[in-house]
Amino acid sequence: EAGQQSITLALDNEHESFRNVPIGPAGPTNSRRTLTTSGFVAEYNLNISNNFGLGAAYRHDWNDIFQDADTYRISSSYQFQNGVRLHAASGTGFKAPTNFELFGIDPGNFIGNLNLKPEHSKGWEAGVQQDVKNSVTIGAVYFSNIFENEIFTDSPPPNFISTPGNHASDSKQKGVELFASF
Repeated sequence: EAGQQSITLALDNEHESFRNVPIGPAGPTNSRRTLTTSGFVAEYNLNISNNFGLGAAYRHDWNDIFQDADTYRISSSYQFQNGVRLHAASGTGFKAPTNFELFGIDPGNFIGNLNLKPEHSKGWEAGVQQDVKNSVTIGAVYFSNIFENEIFTDSPPPNFISTPGNHASDSKQKGVELFASF
């Protein structure tokens, strides 16, 4: 409906705790770790007309180990009279390493990495969808993302002990998603 607006505000808190319990005698990997991330989200959506809408969202995260992070997303959508809808969005992302990635669980199989940096991303997408009939929709979305400090897990020879790291260069991902709903 033209002129319809919505504002969403949200708070969240994620408390991740980790305890490594020995099978045999206690060792240096037996520890208790916690990570806490709290976030604030604000989102605004506006239907300019019955066919055209805009949206914007902002998020701020507080992390007890890493620097605070701000992310955003903007979007738009237009639906033609024949049921075809065009939509586009652009935004950023942030993900701090987990307890598992930082501290590991077993020095014989998986070693954590205290030098990990959080992942940051920027991306955009554009898509089209068509209402076919009676609650059936098909569509396609093209996306392009760039990740800075993407976290990966490596298991190098000769001992193949796994450990996470950050990619030294930006990681680029792009592709097409096809979907159908009914």
